[in-house]
Amino acid sequence: MKSQIISIAIILNILSCSSEGDDNIVEDENKIETKIKVETIKLNGSVVNDGLVVSNQGDIFVSDNDNPSYSSGNVFVVKEDKVELLTSEISAPIGLAIDLDGNLFISAFQTTQIFKFSDQLETYIEDDRLTGGGGLTFDSHGNLYNTFFSSSEIFISTGKDELESWFTSTSFNGPIGICTDPSDNIYVANFQDGIIFRITQEREMTIIADTPFQIGHIVFDSDKIYATAFNSNQIIQVDLDGSVKILAGSGSRSSTDGYGMSASFNRPNGIGITEDGHTLYVTEQGGALRRITLD
Repeated sequence: MKSQIISIAIILNILSCSSEGDDNIVEDENKIETKIKVETIKLNGSVVNDGLVVSNQGDIFVSDNDNPSYSSGNVFVVKEDKVELLTSEISAPIGLAIDLDGNLFISAFQTTQIFKFSDQLETYIEDDRLTGGGGLTFDSHGNLYNTFFSSSEIFISTGKDELESWFTSTSFNGPIGICTDPSDNIYVANFQDGIIFRITQEREMTIIADTPFQIGHIVFDSDKIYATAFNSNQIIQVDLDGSVKILAGSGSRSSTDGYGMSASFNRPNGIGITEDGHTLYVTEQGGALRRITLD
């Protein structure tokens, strides 16, 4: 089991290294022409590069998966641009989600656990089927869904120590990104081939968009899906009619502040949005936390 988990981590690292440089820049005529501001939040030396979720109060929870060794890691909270360490006890924390009571949930590459953090860290679920971390999201009833990069299966947890298979598809190809909409439809994004799916609570799956990107994490707001385009160093917007637009990022691999296409990203990965829908936050493999003001 441990060797399988480590191999997944190595695959991700190889994928990252294989897409070095600007060879994978996607030039798209559907760029959003607007003054979208991108800026870097200074973290006083802290590194964040994976999962991200924003609380209703505007606190930003972020993870550092300790790439490329994946042997340790940290989870931070950023409040009013000030960073605070929550825990360093999880090996390679990946996905983050917040439940209806404001508790933080964390998946990890190097364990078969999902963790819960309230006042302190505890194991919420431990199950041998939880191999390799992945994305996390809650529906409106408090059910927790979990994806895995190397799996064709989505799991659901209805409570502590409760875990069951919810949906399986051979179309999943490195699924990491997962989010829900107000109707509790589940959206899943493939890292490997850029396909985004919608799965209803009746377990019916359709393709929302077939993009040319390697997609990291995703978030839903106002009938739009915002996603990190990992390989092309851009942030994209996907409408429910399947149209895909580049929201920000020139495509060059760097962390340059600016507006829209003049800004740049360094392998963007985690993404979250504020409750009012005005601001996105993004983590990068390069370790930076970026803020994107939409209006």
